[in-house]
Amino acid sequence: MSRRDLILVGCTTPLIASSLALPRSGKASTELQSGSITPSIDLRKAEPQQVQLVISDGCGLGVSIYPDFEYNAGGKGGVGTAQKESDGRIFVRFDPATLQIPPVQFSTTKFLKLPLPPPLRIEIVSKKLEGYIEPETGKVELDFLAEFLFTIGPLYKAKPLIVGTTLTTESSQGPLRSGQGQRLDSSGRCVLAGVARVVPVDDPLLDPFLMLPTDCLARLPAQFIFTNQA
Repeated sequence: MSRRDLILVGCTTPLIASSLALPRSGKASTELQSGSITPSIDLRKAEPQQVQLVISDGCGLGVSIYPDFEYNAGGKGGVGTAQKESDGRIFVRFDPATLQIPPVQFSTTKFLKLPLPPPLRIEIVSKKLEGYIEPETGKVELDFLAEFLFTIGPLYKAKPLIVGTTLTTESSQGPLRSGQGQRLDSSGRCVLAGVARVVPVDDPLLDPFLMLPTDCLARLPAQFIFTNQA
């Protein structure tokens, strides 16, 4: 049976990995197959085949001109494939079916320091998450597409909002909103930011409430963990 070697992203300094580094908030919701922990391999030389995305605490969401939401998605994420390109970049693709993104609701979200009222819930249904990582620079750009499903208990269900953006470690700018990411460090940690332009969905309640068309902002601290099959 093949052995799986752990690779923590080494953009500048190779690390010796004594344990699987995860956010302080808890364990990842998606698990890699067990294997021995070995010294990390510089991604500039390695050929990774699998990647795990683990979202950390401290996420933020914003929409229109409203104050930002505090959003707790810590420990969630997913597993995807990784392939090194001829130019040194790594193409990663996550299966939407494996991505775990918690809904925006009472237990995960605060608005103006208060929990979101229990009847309100926004389910996030991922459709696409893929893009490139540059080991030399730590730059990440991932194309993200999802449906946001607004409900108020059993009384109201809005038409799906289609949200598409590039989650990046660079700057993301829209007409109303802007976000700044942070490039990968030597342990694979980064901050992804993305601004999406959301168009009206012809919903008599949701369109005026969100003042569509408008900007939607996401800011996600995260960690990428790569594995290599030998």
